[in-house]
Amino acid sequence: MYKTLSQLIFETKTSTKENYLEHNAGIMKPRTYIIKMNTQKGTISKKVLIE
Repeated sequence: MYKTLSQLIFETKTSTKENYLEHNAGIMKPRTYIIKMNTQKGTISKKVLIE
């Protein structure tokens, strides 16, 4: 997970058997973040707004 200025703030690795990941957003400041996921089919990035 990155701040919008490309600063990495959270990183984790999961096994290929897991199909979801939960993160406690309560400790994060309200702002827009970018989630980047690498999969066997490629990489995807999505913006997420924490209010």
